[in-house]
Amino acid sequence: MAADAAAPPRRTLRLPGGRSTHGLGSVGTLVRAASRARLDAFDRRTVAGRLVYDARQEFTGHLGGEGEVSATEAALIERLAMRKLLLALGDEILCRTQATGTPRDVLGVGRQLAALEAGYVQMLKELGWKRKAKPVPTLQEYLRQREAAAKTKEGNGC
Repeated sequence: MAADAAAPPRRTLRLPGGRSTHGLGSVGTLVRAASRARLDAFDRRTVAGRLVYDARQEFTGHLGGEGEVSATEAALIERLAMRKLLLALGDEILCRTQATGTPRDVLGVGRQLAALEAGYVQMLKELGWKRKAKPVPTLQEYLRQREAAAKTKEGNGC
């Protein structure tokens, strides 16, 4: 009990009325929720949910499709999709800060955004710049599939 009484009170970062002093209250909540949950939990009806879902689909397609992605690549794709969301939020924050903030505020947001972008580029390098082709059947396999489809069509009486 004595240790609790000796601890200084925690500094609150809120203005009277519950407003945040740094303007990132809702973004922080979104980031915390995103880091705790899988990307599947995002509601695709929201702008953030669509951005994350579309990014994941783009990166998976870049690697040749769902069946061609390894477990480590899937983890990297999830991190890239989240980073893309954070960059979009950072761009929005930078625009708001430029409109209403001081030059020092803009510089701080710009630095954070630059760090996020540098990490994003590093992850993209890890993923690979060149698109992987989807597996295509050989000519013999294609002809066999075509013959099998024709035989089943004849067998059905179509």
